[in-house]
Amino acid sequence: METIVDKHGVEYDIKQKVLIKASPELREEYIIHQNTEIIHPFAFMDCKKIESIVLPDKLQYIGTGSFLGCSALKHIDIPDSVLQISSNTFSGCI
Repeated sequence: METIVDKHGVEYDIKQKVLIKASPELREEYIIHQNTEIIHPFAFMDCKKIESIVLPDKLQYIGTGSFLGCSALKHIDIPDSVLQISSNTFSGCI
């Protein structure tokens, strides 16, 4: 696994095109890297300050509980490329 952490503290596996884990300190809007195809289960769990997330057009899979507890999340557009949204993905969101 070849991982990097972006300037916002979000961890990605570049080779597998996976967003692994977001920083709980994310605020307002976050734009997910354009090559991301998978959001790992519980990746944004308890990111209580994030209000908007921009998903890439290549995204295919959103894992279980990916946005669980993102209580400030108000806006997210799911692209047509998404094939699966797992259970409890948006539990605890507004």
